[in-house]
This record gives sequence, structure tokens and C-alpha cells, in this order.
Amino acid sequence: MVKLTIDKNTSTDYQSQYDGYWKSDGRIGESSGDLARIAEQIVMTCGVGRTLDIGCGEGLLVASLLHRGVDAYGVDVSEIVTARSNQRQPGRFTHGSVLDLPFEDASFQTVVSTDCMEHLAPEDVPRALKEIHRVAARYVFLQLATTLDRDGHWHLTVEGRAWWEAKCFEAGFRKHPAYYKVNSYESLNEDGWQIQIVLEKIPEKANDKYPLSALALERDLHMDMLREVGERSDAHVARYLWAEKFVRQGDRVLDAACGLGYGSYALAELSKAKAITGVDGSEYAIDYAHENFCSITPKLEFFRGYLPECLEKYPDGYFDVIVSFETLEHVENPEALLEEFHRLLSPGGRIVASVPNDWSDETGEDPNPFHLHVYTLDKLRAQIKKRFIPEALVQQIASGCKLTSAWNSWQKMPRKLKSIAIDTDTPPPSEWWLMVGMKDPTLNSLPYRESVYSYSTPPDNLLQFERDYKNPWLVRSMLEFHFRASESGVLRKIAQQVVHLEGAAVSPDKAAALAVLGYQLLENDHAVSTDVEIFINEIDPYVSAPFQTSHLQRFYVSLGYLKARLLKKIGKFNAALPVFHQVANADLSIFSPTLGSKVVDAAFEAGILAVGLKDISAARESWKLGVERAYKLLSCDVKEFVGEIDNPHEFPTIVAVELLDSAARCIKALRITADDSFVPLTRLYELTRDNWKGMLEERSNALQSMETMIRARDEAIAGQARMIEERWSIMQSMEAMIAARDEVIAGYKLEKQPKIKESIIALYSAVIASLRYRFGKVFYRNR
Repeated sequence: MVKLTIDKNTSTDYQSQYDGYWKSDGRIGESSGDLARIAEQIVMTCGVGRTLDIGCGEGLLVASLLHRGVDAYGVDVSEIVTARSNQRQPGRFTHGSVLDLPFEDASFQTVVSTDCMEHLAPEDVPRALKEIHRVAARYVFLQLATTLDRDGHWHLTVEGRAWWEAKCFEAGFRKHPAYYKVNSYESLNEDGWQIQIVLEKIPEKANDKYPLSALALERDLHMDMLREVGERSDAHVARYLWAEKFVRQGDRVLDAACGLGYGSYALAELSKAKAITGVDGSEYAIDYAHENFCSITPKLEFFRGYLPECLEKYPDGYFDVIVSFETLEHVENPEALLEEFHRLLSPGGRIVASVPNDWSDETGEDPNPFHLHVYTLDKLRAQIKKRFIPEALVQQIASGCKLTSAWNSWQKMPRKLKSIAIDTDTPPPSEWWLMVGMKDPTLNSLPYRESVYSYSTPPDNLLQFERDYKNPWLVRSMLEFHFRASESGVLRKIAQQVVHLEGAAVSPDKAAALAVLGYQLLENDHAVSTDVEIFINEIDPYVSAPFQTSHLQRFYVSLGYLKARLLKKIGKFNAALPVFHQVANADLSIFSPTLGSKVVDAAFEAGILAVGLKDISAARESWKLGVERAYKLLSCDVKEFVGEIDNPHEFPTIVAVELLDSAARCIKALRITADDSFVPLTRLYELTRDNWKGMLEERSNALQSMETMIRARDEAIAGQARMIEERWSIMQSMEAMIAARDEVIAGYKLEKQPKIKESIIALYSAVIASLRYRFGKVFYRNR
């Protein structure tokens, strides 16, 4: 959106600039796609509270926010524009300037300014930010140009992200916890022509007690990275956003060595954790955390103590996730600390840790006086693996790292936050290593504590893990899709261990493990038929006859569906067909209607196989069964899908949508095969994929292709950057040689010494030829 906010009473003649800008540029807004993107970002980060758009222009962003349910208003210096905007949304637009906003203090939850602030002179920016700070209750969303405009004079302040952020921090703001959702970590390597800065107003008491000047005195030991500019800030905060994906709904989280608490706060705001506890040895840090963050969210608590002794007050398995960044290298006995973390974690709980990667100098020691240990990937991996199942490994770089073990091999490098294979033997250079380890859930001796769903009934049977499983902790780490181990190898290891421990037993625990292993086998394109047949024999006790206990009946259905698909995978269609029919007719009253998507999918698959056998009549009977079962299952008591209506469960309703989505495939198939259909039967497979599940799969494939293209692009850009650096180095070498040549020539009277002159010319020609050859090799290697 091209907008301009001005004030006639300042030294800069903004009004004449404003009039000329609108006349010469002729633009009144961005595309609807740009507006939608900006509005979505604002709503996703700042919510739907009362919002002010400063420099609103024609009011198109206000309209887009209103469309999303945001109580949005606009202010602009142009009376003509605000009058025109009020004709579309009456009472929403006010004439005024960002330098003297006509609103009461803290009258808007969120203040937005896009394509406006860069039109102010640099000396007026602090005054504008002070006004924004006054009227904002909590959030600020800025979009700013960092380059000259098309005509070269409408943008009066042309500065980069660091300059703007510093001015915002001076005005009493800090980064919004979701800052790195709007600005991905690696995208911050370069300022685009336009940037977004998402801010939060610091509580008044906290800002008075801890201004930036006070923080500066503690900077060597402590820093609130939400109030810091640059690569170090980005690295320290972005890793908390990465850690958030390992926090499950209802988890208790410990942030061990939390420092000033900014990371604990980010986790509290970004995750679905029930409670976040931060601990640090510094009284200053804990007081800062209390003042700055505890007043905002009740999920947070902080206390002072030294690791690991201060954690003795907590019982075994009290926490579900422990985050400990930049800690192990600081404590005297990191092994003892990890042992204490293991005690404190619930089965299947996670340790999320980071260490600096080999910051040693020529003595072999880390020159940082606060670091007691030098860490490498091998050392970290060995310590985590000793007590936990390694689940994830990430390479992180802020500004540079060692390329070799030599103390002087540091090289400047761009920001990077990239997943690496856990067991890699050839790790890339890295500034830090971030690692996740899971406490083995199969070795459980702790009473179960339900935290994800908060209660088990209603529904009657769906969530009765403690009643029906020998080890209910397995559900979170192995079974539930959104909470289980994120790495397929870890998931397989847990499942194999459960199968081993259960032996010949027929139990929900073993059935759940078999389901994990079976679906991995189904997705393995290289699996041989004998392995598939061996596995089918293993699950046959669960699918040969129905059960009268709820969770075993669950696996009678789900493992039956898996068996039919595995038979189809190895081409045994005639054997698969009756198993699909068995699942399609299964009784779900013993368990839950949420398993209905498997039933309806089985009916659809049976129909497809019947079409292949040229039995259209049988196919239609299967599809009719699928539709009828779907609607009958959805007509059950509402509590079977939502539980308590005042505190409803989410995922069963998502499953209900999938159930209808599966039924839609059956309906499409029935219409295509009807007597009066004009659709060729060859299009059956194509058109029945035209549902939400099919579209999501296509979208996922498209995103993966896009990610591959982006990685290839980034590698090409990195190659070009290396080529430019090498060329620049060659040019500098050439300049040095030319300078040396000129000095030699100046020192001799070459006209009197022809032999010396000839030798120098020959040497110079050889150097130039050599440089041309090197230059050509660099070009060829990097093109």
C-alpha cells in the first residue's frame, strides 16, 4: 500500500510532498493479494483486537482487516482520502498525523503502519514512534521500505532493519514473540526492499526499572534478545521458535538457565504448554523476567537457583519438556545435570539443548571465561545418547564458525538453521549444535498423568489410555500423530522395543507398535513381498476376529485396514478385497465413531478393486455402504466427538471432517458409475481424488517441490557469492602486483636498462596470464 503520513507543523514540508506524491505516482494501494497477506500476518501475530492503521491511505487495509473480524480504524493526513474512506466504512477514518495522533493513550490493542514511516525525515522518526507507543496498548506491526522509491525522493528515511529496530527499542518496544514467524531466520541475511517488524510494548514499570541503558551494564553476562539488534539476537530467539514444535499441548516446560526470561516468554506465548518454569542463578535475571513477562501471561513462573541442585524439589517425571540452551558448557558437571534432566522428564519427554560448537582457541580451551567446557558434536551426541533417544539435530549459524578444528579457521557465514541427520559422520561447519533427545517411554515406572487432553471422558472409550494400556505413556510418544516422535527412525526404534517387550502378548500396546511399523512398511517402496507377508502374519491375531474391549477393537479395525492395503501393495487383490469388506462392516460402538474414516475408506477401496474386476454392481454396493455408514456414525451423541461442550476436544471433530471427506469420494464414485453418467470410467481415479485429502496431498507435494527449488536456488546464490569473493581476492592480488610493478619501474630508469625492462615486462605478462587462467577456472567452477 503506498501511503504517506505528514504534519504541516514540522520543518519538513510534508504536505507539498504528499500532494506531489499522489499526483505523480497515481497509485492508491497494493494488490488484493498483498493486502490479504499483510492482514493475515497482522491477525496471526496480533489478534483481532481494536487496531489502528496509521497512514491508511484509501483504507484498503482497514477493509481487509474488517473482513477478518478485526475492529479496525484508520488515520491519514489527507482530509480528502479520509472522507472518501468514510463513505465506504462510516466512522472508521480520522484526519490526523502520526506526529500528533488524535487518540487517547493505549486506545488500540494494535497499531499498524505500512509504507508510511519511511516518508518521514529521520529526525521525525523518534517523535512518530513515541506517538505510536502512546496510543498502542500492546502490539505494533510495521512495514517499511529500505530503498529509494521509484522517483528517488519520496522516501526521506532510507535505512535498513537494524536502524529501524534500534529506534523502536529506544522508544520502549521489544520484538514480538512471533517476530520470527513473520521473518524467517535465514531470510534476515539480507534486507529486502521492504521489511516487516513486529513489536510489543514493554510493560511500563519494567521499562522504567530496566531501560536499555541499564541492560547495557549487564550486557557481558545478560541480554534480553528481544531488545537487541542483529545476528546474535536472531539466533538466540529463533531457536526458541524451533524448540516450540517439540512442546505438546498441556506440557509442563522447564527453561533451565533461562537468563532474562525472554525465551521462556516466547515459549509461553507461542506454544500450547500448560506451564513454563524458568530458573537461573542470577537474581538480576530472575527479577528482570518477573517484571517484564509474568504480568503478561499466568503460564510463567521464575525462580532463582543453581543447576542441578535447585531442581531437587521437583518429583520424578514432573516436566514434559526441558529446554536448556547454552548451559552444558557453563556447569561444572554436565553429566550430572543431564542425569537430573532425565529424572525430571516424563516418559517420552524431551530435552532440547544447545551448545557452542568448538569455540576453542590455540590452547584448546574456550576463551569465554564463563565456559567451563569445550563442546563438539561428538561430545554432545554422546552425552545425549547415553540417557535419551536422539530425535533431532540442527546446525545453527549466526554470523560465522570454524571451518576446521584449527583455532584461527573462523570464517564469516550467513545465518543458518538447518536440520541435519542425527547420525551424520560428516557434519557441516556450525556455530552451535541444537539437539533433541527423548526419554525412552518403554522403560516406564511412573504413574500416568493425562496432560494433552485434560480429561478422558466423555467420550466413553476414545481416550481411556490409562484404563486399557499397560503403558499409557506410549500414546504420546508413539501413537498420537501430532505429539509422537517426529523422526521416523526414532519412532521405529520405540515400536520395535515395545514389540520385543510385549513378546507373544495380544495387547493395545503391541498393536499400537505394530501399526507404526506396518505403516512404515507400507510407505517403503523397496519392501519385498516376503517381509510384507511375515508382517501380515504378525498382525493376524488382531484382525482375525472382533474384540469386546475398546482399544483392541480399535486395532481390529485399523490393523485390518492396514492388512488390506499391504495385500494390495504386493498385488494380492483377491485376498485384500474381503479384508476391506470386513473393515467396512466393523462394529465401532465398542470403541468410537471417530474411527469411521477407516471404515469408509475401506468401503471406497473395496469398490475400486471391484471395478478392476469389472464388477460395477459390487463396487456400487461398497460405495453405498460407505456413504450410509458415514452418516450413521455422524448421527451419534455429540459427546462422542466433542466431549464436554464447554471444554471440547478438537481432534475428533477434525476426524469427523475426514469422515465426510471419505464419504465424498464414495459419492463421486457413485455418480460417475451411475447409469445416466456421461463421465468416462477411466476418470474414476482422478475425479475421486478431487477431495480435501487429495488436494492436501497435492499441496504437500507442491510445497516439497518448492522447497527443493528454494534449496537449489540458495545453493546457486551461495556459489555465486563464493565466486564473487574469489574474483575479488584475485583482483586485489592483481592490484598488489601492479602496485609492486609500478614501484619497480619507478625505481629504475628503464630507458637506460633495456634488459631489466624486458625481464619485468616478461614477468608481468606471465603473472597476467596466470591470473587469467585462475580467473577462468573460478568462473568455470562456479557457473
